[in-house]
Amino acid sequence: MKATLALLALLPLTACVTDQLNSGFARLRGQPVSLAMDSLGVPSSERTIAGRHVYTWTNTELVSRYQPTTSYTTGKVPAKSGDARYSGSTIGGTTVQTSATCKIEAEVDEQQRIRNISYDGTVDACAKYAQALNR
Repeated sequence: MKATLALLALLPLTACVTDQLNSGFARLRGQPVSLAMDSLGVPSSERTIAGRHVYTWTNTELVSRYQPTTSYTTGKVPAKSGDARYSGSTIGGTTVQTSATCKIEAEVDEQQRIRNISYDGTVDACAKYAQALNR
């Protein structure tokens, strides 16, 4: 139940970050890559692949996540009429640290205008870029 509630709580955040990234990317397409740099900062890397120039921004963060657990217990206890069986379950969880990464890639033309821009990553790490694109 707790896991379901945690997932439901993340849905608006996921949609919000995705919408913000997509609307920010729509505004950047056709614009000079310098506008992306103004919002996102200095790229982590740039390279040329098959004659196409690509700028990459990467963000990695350590985030805490709730990891639900369920334990099941069964056994017997002595009773007047013989052994009585019992069973039970315990639901709990713990917080674990995980690495979250977001990568944005912008392909530019010969005039350094953005032809295509996309992202790959988690909501946690991409939120930083989504906010930067919508300031």
